[in-house]
Amino acid sequence: MSQPKHTKEKIENNQQLTSTTHKHVFENLIIGIIEINQEGKIVYFNTKVNEWLASNLELLSHSYKQLPGEFLNAQQVCFDPVAWAWKQQKAVSFTWKIPTLSATFQGEAVPDMQNDCLLLQLLPVIKEPVLSSSQTFVLNNSDLFKKVFAKMNDGLIVVDAQHCVLHVNKSFLKILRISDADGLLGKPLGELLVEVGEDIDNNVLTQLHQYKGRALEFVIRDTSGKRHWIDIRQSYVPVKELFGFEKVYLVKDITLQKESEEQIKSFSERLYLACQAAKIGIWDYHVKENQEFWDERMFEIYGIREENVNNLTNVFQQSLHPDDRHLDEIAAQKAFRGIKDYNTEFRIIRPDGRLRYIKALAKVLFDVNQEPYRMIGVNWDITERKLAENKILEKNEELKKINKELDQFVYSVSHDLKAPLTSIIGLIRLCRDDTSSPTILEYLQLMERSATKLNNFIQDIAQFSRNARLEVKRERIDFEQLMNDVFEGQKFNENAQKIHKELQLDLQEPFFSDPGRLEIILNNLVANAFRYANLYHPNPQVKVQVIVSGNEALMRVTDNGVGIGSKHIDKIFDMFYRASHDSKGSGLGLSIVKETVEKLNGSIEVQSQFGEGSTFSVKIPSLV
Repeated sequence: MSQPKHTKEKIENNQQLTSTTHKHVFENLIIGIIEINQEGKIVYFNTKVNEWLASNLELLSHSYKQLPGEFLNAQQVCFDPVAWAWKQQKAVSFTWKIPTLSATFQGEAVPDMQNDCLLLQLLPVIKEPVLSSSQTFVLNNSDLFKKVFAKMNDGLIVVDAQHCVLHVNKSFLKILRISDADGLLGKPLGELLVEVGEDIDNNVLTQLHQYKGRALEFVIRDTSGKRHWIDIRQSYVPVKELFGFEKVYLVKDITLQKESEEQIKSFSERLYLACQAAKIGIWDYHVKENQEFWDERMFEIYGIREENVNNLTNVFQQSLHPDDRHLDEIAAQKAFRGIKDYNTEFRIIRPDGRLRYIKALAKVLFDVNQEPYRMIGVNWDITERKLAENKILEKNEELKKINKELDQFVYSVSHDLKAPLTSIIGLIRLCRDDTSSPTILEYLQLMERSATKLNNFIQDIAQFSRNARLEVKRERIDFEQLMNDVFEGQKFNENAQKIHKELQLDLQEPFFSDPGRLEIILNNLVANAFRYANLYHPNPQVKVQVIVSGNEALMRVTDNGVGIGSKHIDKIFDMFYRASHDSKGSGLGLSIVKETVEKLNGSIEVQSQFGEGSTFSVKIPSLV
């Protein structure tokens, strides 16, 4: 909705009037004022700024970033007070140093949201006051003073020649949690401080005068009884000559700072104890000064004496193992760029020639301009751990070599034994066809049974070795062909002709896995079903069901054979476990099945009842 024309004009006139009034006030101030718009350009500066910065300095319409010198925060670190004040929407204190003019100013960047601008309020740091002019402003008649200091974040106390309170600002009232200053005006400042403070004696004013410009810290209580730490100091501004009143005292609530200091102190004490117990060394590197500081433990770790060291940075570089310097430099550069905290391991060579392994962690601190100015870290000696790890690695490599040789031996032996056994079984069957003697046939059957048992055992050993040794292969599985091969492999089983075989396939999607290992699983399960069939059952059978869906294959092998007793069911997957001495198998088959299933990230379950049969269910995920 648009405003009526006369209303809009009235607002613009008021704004223009306000701006003109402010500039008139600013021209009469003893402090410097620089007005900056939201675009960061200087739109006004008063006479004081012009005097201080030299009359030929062009400021108007230029960016404030072109101002000479540098702005420093309380930690004497360069920063941008204008940007911070806009961002936080509150006044930001700073020190402005201009080396070319040999000038230093204390000031505040104060956002003026009503006029969409920001004011830099400046006062020169005067070691010995030299006044170029004087102004006579009496506080009771001076609205100017209240305008200048009303928005100060710090508390303000103005006193007369007798040190009686003339004026306090809202920030000081807020510290005491009172809304009206009437009860404070006219009261001697010393009496006021003793009244609200803890353990403050009557000499407080003498102390403030002696430490002019330096802070004294006290504890006071507000009207609710809450304790506050305050920082109070006498202003360095020559207020008597300039404004007509005796002294100004600045009061700052430093309770949070004190609480933080106590927390830091407590944490530091605990950290020190922890570092001593863990034998951790602490170091502190100041980037711009290229200076490094170590605690006692660091000197112990590096095997040097503090009195023999001039430059710790050089000591560290010289101690680094030559092969580790490049990696350490990469880790440090990533930390200084803010990419990753310093977290590395390296070797050092101590002056006595001993090699030590060191673990190092550090945090880089950045200033407001995101420039690294400090790096704080810890070192601790991990030599014993590293030596132990190296021994374990050596043992592991040795075991891998032994296992590999053992696998090769098992494979070679099984292959060399299986060939003649297969020939023996074939010759036995030929002999059985060429004789009709019952005695000879019985002997041949016993020989074939023993040879077949030995052959199956060798095959189990070979499968076990192959599963442990070979990598998993990924191929599309043809379950119909796979099961035909499995059933074909059982045709020489003595019970094969008496058992009905059934295959059910429900293949909803392609399935990918290791065909060799799937054959091991299905071959062993089907062989067991044949081996332990109940031939007295009117219809002995083995049924294999395969369902593929949801990237998973479910394979069930069900028989109506002799079943497994409940006391054996939890042990059937143990290596070489057999339920009785009459068991026909080697005790390896189901153990091999379980190992192979786990190799394919699958699972196996069994349900069985003695005398009725068993069902083995295997789930294998597809290798996508």
